Amino acid sequence: MDSFARAVIDAARATVFAHTDELHRHLHDLREALASFDGDRDDAWRRAIRQLAVETRSDDGDIEFDDDCAVSESSENGAYLEAWLWIAFDGSPLDKRRDFGATVGPIC
Repeated sequence: MDSFARAVIDAARATVFAHTDELHRHLHDLREALASFDGDRDDAWRRAIRQLAVETRSDDGDIEFDDDCAVSESSENGAYLEAWLWIAFDGSPLDKRRDFGATVGPIC
């Protein structure tokens, strides 16, 4: 049994057997242990979603995902992920190599 599981079991045991005056403190400890477990489980799930995106949608230099990218899971059996998408200006009105005649700065 790992140390996290042991901590949850210890917190639960202390809560169940606590005297009334200790009960609130033990409930608080149990809530914190469970919240930590939920956070670890959510982090692992988000990492798995990101890894799936990297394996199936990533294109080095064109579409990339940061390690800590935002993940918004949908009820439609998928998720939206924050990604970097490269857009080339070549041949567009934004092409920085074109001769505009006048000085044109960045659009933003």
